[in-house]
Amino acid sequence: MATRETARDSDDDLPADMIPEILAHLPPKYLPVEMIAEILARLPPKYLLRSRTVCKAWRDLATEPDFILKHHSHQPTQPLITSYAVGPLKADCLEAVDLTTNKRRVVLRVIQRVPRPLPLHFADHGRDRREALMVHEWRDVCDALMVHGSCDGLLLLNFGKSLFVCNPATRQGARLPLLLQDDLDVLGFYKDADSGEYRLLYHQAERLGLSYYVLTVGS
Repeated sequence: MATRETARDSDDDLPADMIPEILAHLPPKYLPVEMIAEILARLPPKYLLRSRTVCKAWRDLATEPDFILKHHSHQPTQPLITSYAVGPLKADCLEAVDLTTNKRRVVLRVIQRVPRPLPLHFADHGRDRREALMVHEWRDVCDALMVHGSCDGLLLLNFGKSLFVCNPATRQGARLPLLLQDDLDVLGFYKDADSGEYRLLYHQAERLGLSYYVLTVGS
């Protein structure tokens, strides 16, 4: 099934895997921090992840909210589609579609296993480090991955009654303190212009009608 959400990623044929190594061996005086930030912001996500291991300064830079937004702005917009398979090990996929080549690329794969201490976990999967693996505790075989919205590279998605916000490019995510119910519908996921906080708008059926709520996710 298709969604109206978008993802950003880049798969240019450039030696991006060499850029972090080259930069790491250059004397700091030759490259100001601002220039390093501009270079790293143009790397495909998988190479940006590798650059975070070069030094603490680069790791700190790559996790700054302003830098993450800058990096996201340099990635092409691509529509997302979701698919799922039911079997002994249930796996859901979130794929981005390159409209110029008609190729599909997995950006997030979800595997549900038996209950474990951590309900949400990101890890590299297979040989392609562009793909994020999210391990979620086993629920019901009818639970399916659903994307409710996207904003600045963040995805709002759910499995069954659990809601999550995650960034597949940085392998970061969090479970929200809100459970989906039959009388609750998600209406939107957006960034507040004044506070810079990300918010979730939803409504819930009550005895006297519908009530609308805003859940602040954070900045």
